[in-house]
Amino acid sequence: MRNELKFPGYALQDETIVSNAMERHFARQLGELDKMTAVALKLLKASDAIVIPLALGKTPMIVLALYSKLLKTVRAIRVVGALSLVEDAQVLCRTLAETAVAIRYILQKKSALRADEYVAHKIMRTKHLMNIWSKTPGLKLRAKPIMKMAEIHSAPYAYLGEKRLKELRRWYWGDRPMAEVFKEVGLERMYHVVYVQFAGVQHVSDAERHVNIGDKGTVTVLLGSSDEGQMNVVLQTTLTLLWLTMSRLSRKFKMGYEADIANMKPEHSVYEALRAWRLRQRAKRKP
Repeated sequence: MRNELKFPGYALQDETIVSNAMERHFARQLGELDKMTAVALKLLKASDAIVIPLALGKTPMIVLALYSKLLKTVRAIRVVGALSLVEDAQVLCRTLAETAVAIRYILQKKSALRADEYVAHKIMRTKHLMNIWSKTPGLKLRAKPIMKMAEIHSAPYAYLGEKRLKELRRWYWGDRPMAEVFKEVGLERMYHVVYVQFAGVQHVSDAERHVNIGDKGTVTVLLGSSDEGQMNVVLQTTLTLLWLTMSRLSRKFKMGYEADIANMKPEHSVYEALRAWRLRQRAKRKP
């Protein structure tokens, strides 16, 4: 007997119902996120009036670009989260963590040097990729002009030295493990809670989350999720990372929003949310 493929009642045509339910259930977290995002956008508007010391070099340009990326990711999490697309929100949350780490890393110390290394990393990564393209049928001709441009743009960063430039081909911090960078910027636990935990979703090792197999072999495809714990972790993580980034940015560039940001500190940490989720999971497994 062939398995029957069924879709849940709230599939794509009923997304409004799902969205309304999520907005009600997570009203506190989503309300906090909306308020925090509104303040976060003000930091970008204030950037034109900020006087940046020349010693910081490219730091403001790189950091504000990354901050803009971070805000777009926060917005994306807000949108997919409201539709109960938990796994997709987790992928975005992992990206959010990486962006927050990049900002904290550059602002932590030697900001001008680290900003230069960030740009050099992008150039070296492009050169490395073009070397691969030059040996790939169908891509060889495209590789040559891109490599030529990369060579031109890499000239100002020759002062970093050949050894360091080689280290920057993979990551903007060099060839150290990512876990070390998370730890260096004070987000070691975030690495284990978010980066490692969500790796299965990022790398497509989570197929079991998207179907239910009934007793008779019937397959039900899940287009959303009712896992309150996972969504709570995503929202609390997003609030925490956004708040930490706003705080660091406003202090570093003296934007004047320190007091407003301090008053918006998330009520609960992602670690508490994760612990609550684990306790619920254990309770479900008890007979």
